[in-house]
Amino acid sequence: KNTISEYLDSGTVEDEVYNTSATVIKELDDLDIYRTEAVDLQWDSPYLNRNYGARSGINGISSYYSYSSGYMADMLSDLGLSQKYQNFAISSYDQRTVLDTLSAVKYVTVPTYRQNCVPYGYTYRETIGDTLIYENNNALPLMYTYDTVISYDQYEKLSMNEKEQAMLQGAVIDSDFLPATNLSFNYVTVLDKESIMEQINSQSEESQYENDRISIDNATQFTFHLPESVTGEVYLMMEGIEYEEFSLGDYWKQYLTSDESLITKNSKLLNRISQKSTRSAVIDTNFNDSSKRGYVFAKGHQYYGGKKDILFNLGYVENFSSDITLYLRNEGIYSFDNISVVVQPMDKYGEQVENLRSETNNISVEGNHITGDVKTESEKILCVAVPYSDGWSATVNGKAAEIKLLNNRYIGIELAAGENHVELSYTTPGLFLGFKVSAVAIVIFIIYWLINNKKEKKKE
Repeated sequence: KNTISEYLDSGTVEDEVYNTSATVIKELDDLDIYRTEAVDLQWDSPYLNRNYGARSGINGISSYYSYSSGYMADMLSDLGLSQKYQNFAISSYDQRTVLDTLSAVKYVTVPTYRQNCVPYGYTYRETIGDTLIYENNNALPLMYTYDTVISYDQYEKLSMNEKEQAMLQGAVIDSDFLPATNLSFNYVTVLDKESIMEQINSQSEESQYENDRISIDNATQFTFHLPESVTGEVYLMMEGIEYEEFSLGDYWKQYLTSDESLITKNSKLLNRISQKSTRSAVIDTNFNDSSKRGYVFAKGHQYYGGKKDILFNLGYVENFSSDITLYLRNEGIYSFDNISVVVQPMDKYGEQVENLRSETNNISVEGNHITGDVKTESEKILCVAVPYSDGWSATVNGKAAEIKLLNNRYIGIELAAGENHVELSYTTPGLFLGFKVSAVAIVIFIIYWLINNKKEKKKE
């Protein structure tokens, strides 16, 4: 299958490593600690950018293989992140405004031809080469605080778009340290499942929709018409989606009912079977010239994980109406629990972000140590926007403090009112135990060697 073409030619590797819009961030004179989201150079090849932060020496949000935290992967699955291929492959946060801000993203870099992907609330800063830099007007530091909490039981009952909005209002954490959050949502469902399926059935004679299943024989495009102009972030949400390839019997049934000769039928059948080995489906979306790509795995694929939720962020618009295009690129059967188009107004977003902001100073990240000063007027729960791990330990004003999983992915610490000096240290779990085991093994080996050597001398 021409596998060699997937590799780079000698002498081109270094250029490819730095072939990402995020590298221009190094030219900014900004000493803050922040993350950068890089819009992919090619929307239909999102994984060319994978690990751009580790490759380029900046704080990015793409991760791949061992750079991925299990907590991060689970959280992003809960939120239906469309730019997550396998569980360990995160391309970007899909330019979702709230998710970026809660992750301490301060800048977004974008190729000049993909400006429609810039999230809500960002201001153009400058152009470097062919890359535009936009700054988050509501950027949060690496440390921010909550004054109410949401239980995980309550959180799990929310839809994927509600979960994101919930984390903007309260800390999702197992704690009764603070009062419960009074959650409120203001999103609008402009197209529900029934109206979308009516549009699908009226557009394609080749597709068959029955019992929440769409069966297509070829790559098929559907267009959804918005009933009115909308203002806000536009989401195409597909809940509980699964993909199933056609079986061998499906192909025989399809070709044995044609009028072609038996030889032609058999040759076409074998050709189709030889091409159906991916066990995955590609789903493309487009709205207002903003295109996104997602993936669904079939049963039998090595990365299949059951039903999947996907939320495509199609960008922020104001008083805008346009068609949404859904392109199912692989023949087969697509089943789902729900499909809808949701618009999330951003009128409360700025105020909600400000409620998370406390007075923070001297935040520092050096090696495996994070320090910072946080001043609060009342009891708060501190969020340190760094992936949670059992290897972290913390002190507040010199006293040991318990670390808890917050928002299903980050570090949470309970803080008393007043001035708090926070220090965190990371040690790889099992590292010291490994040292001890190795030391004991070395001692045993030396003793064995000495005894064995003494016996050999006696024999001589």
